[in-house]
Amino acid sequence: MLLELQTGRPASDAGRMEKEIRVYDLLDSLQIDYQRVDHEAAMGHRPIVVQLEVTD
Repeated sequence: MLLELQTGRPASDAGRMEKEIRVYDLLDSLQIDYQRVDHEAAMGHRPIVVQLEVTD
């Protein structure tokens, strides 16, 4: 699987864990820009990978 850095939340929440969606909701509500990398599930869990960039 090719890992690709993407900006913002996924286009669809389908197949996402509830806690992952809540993280996206929080970051969006605080207007924090973020990037993510989607990857295959590891040991039955789908870790959230978020890179935050704080700008003035």
